[in-house]
Amino acid sequence: MYEAISSMRRILINDINVSSSVTVGNIRVGFQRQVDSYPCVAFYRIGGSSVGRFGYKTAVGGSKDRTEDVMLQVDLFHLGSMEDLELLDDYVIKAVMSGARPGESFTLFGNTGGFDFNYDCFRSIQTWTYSRIVSD
Repeated sequence: MYEAISSMRRILINDINVSSSVTVGNIRVGFQRQVDSYPCVAFYRIGGSSVGRFGYKTAVGGSKDRTEDVMLQVDLFHLGSMEDLELLDDYVIKAVMSGARPGESFTLFGNTGGFDFNYDCFRSIQTWTYSRIVSD
């Protein structure tokens, strides 16, 4: 499941639009209790599953493949305006959708945003599923 975190970080750091909006040091892995520098992108695993394909390890000629799905939450924090946050939100979506390597995919299945009074800034929350087939 490390592959999901590694892939997300690689994509965000290497995308020209994301990295021109957010310094590399502000692209962080892990939940952020506090944000001390803006804008900031933080992401972390919120769930996942690994499911054997039909015949997985049950017969000599059975499949040795399994599908690995990892759910990631990506938090975007911005002090500017909601418009600035939405622009960053779009950059991240475009980067992740187009940056997956062969054999892996990202699917955005949740996205919300607004002013977050706990962080005292604009915040967008994206929920992604990372999928890949693993051969054991």
